[in-house]
Amino acid sequence: MKKQKTTKKIISLALAIMLTLALLSFCVAAEPYAEININAGGVSKINATDFDTVYGLTTDAPDGGRDIRPETEVGTEHGDNQFGFEGNVGWMDQVDWLDWTINVAADGFYRFSAAIASDSGNGGIDLYLDGEQIGSSPQGKEGNGWQEYVMYTIADIQVSAGTHVLRMVSWSGGGINIAGFDVEPLNEFGFPPVWENPNYRITRTGTTTIKATDFDPDDYGKEGDDGNQHVREGHAVRTEGNDSEWGSNIGWIGAGDWVQYTVTVANDGMYAFVAQLASDSGDRAPVTIKVNGNSVTAGAPTDSTGWQDYHAMPADGDLALTAGENVIIVEFGGGVNFAALEVSRTGDIEGAADETPDEAPASDEPGDSEASEDGETADAGDDESGNAQTGDSGSDGEEESNMILWIILGVVGVVVIVVIVVIATKKKK
Repeated sequence: MKKQKTTKKIISLALAIMLTLALLSFCVAAEPYAEININAGGVSKINATDFDTVYGLTTDAPDGGRDIRPETEVGTEHGDNQFGFEGNVGWMDQVDWLDWTINVAADGFYRFSAAIASDSGNGGIDLYLDGEQIGSSPQGKEGNGWQEYVMYTIADIQVSAGTHVLRMVSWSGGGINIAGFDVEPLNEFGFPPVWENPNYRITRTGTTTIKATDFDPDDYGKEGDDGNQHVREGHAVRTEGNDSEWGSNIGWIGAGDWVQYTVTVANDGMYAFVAQLASDSGDRAPVTIKVNGNSVTAGAPTDSTGWQDYHAMPADGDLALTAGENVIIVEFGGGVNFAALEVSRTGDIEGAADETPDEAPASDEPGDSEASEDGETADAGDDESGNAQTGDSGSDGEEESNMILWIILGVVGVVVIVVIVVIATKKKK
């Protein structure tokens, strides 16, 4: 009898070990769907639809509700929102969860916020980092509509540099859509740091898009307007978020207002400029773009079609930019909103020899890469979302860690099987 109890205990232990192995294997099998980099120099965005390939959702989406990631069981959909995320995840049930693998560039304090919408008023999430809960969204939210997103601050925490897994768990019976997360670096006192130039890099090929609200942190002497500075708090330039592809703009512009942008240019050359402008005023004025003492003019929209209806207004000529740091000044005549400035190389400076092509791909958003003295690409590049890429550093270590884990799991599995066989053999005797 005693021997039978011992045998049962051993078998139970073996089953528990095998279950643990299965769970560990499940975790190891998760792979990132997208490269998500969290930078220390500005707000980083995580699209909800970029969840990892392993997830735990209990229900499928209705027909037609999976147009972003149709190969998954997760209900995703396109939809514009004022925070600039690509679509959203919806049709969630209680305890459904999703993971996002993130790469944090530097040790520091970070604020995690979530863009959530609801038309039921009873949804919410818990947020985990590496298996530990870091915060929750407020309960009892008012149902304003499935695409009326509100950005909720979830947690201010200290995070080490490296790879981490962010997990969202629905704590209610569903009732929410989630568009994504903003991750903002904080200073050591838990407050947003003084804004720093995102170092837009003007490449030899392609177009670089400079967001209007990424102006240098100079004192421009403009008058503030309470409630209209929520993109760059603490600066006199009046800004606002919008539903455009740039996510924000400078508004309430008067004649004589100006801003500047410090950029790094990869190669000498002539560059064209296009200003993204909108207006609902009958008194619209052109925009003047100045670099190195020279200037060109981008005309105002021809019609008053709305303060958020942006038009690409090309400048009436090209400007010469030299390799290295350049300062672009944008001066306004008033009557417009300004969302972005697009810069692209059109050719060599007259009389200058052609230069070695820039090997870096064009980027539409800022990164952390620096240009060397000869204007060539630094080791770090920019990905499509504007996050700095750090190459393959760390990937070999991760692969090695995964290999070691699999070896350990294999050895433990073999031991468990041997123990079960021995017990069964003794029982027959």
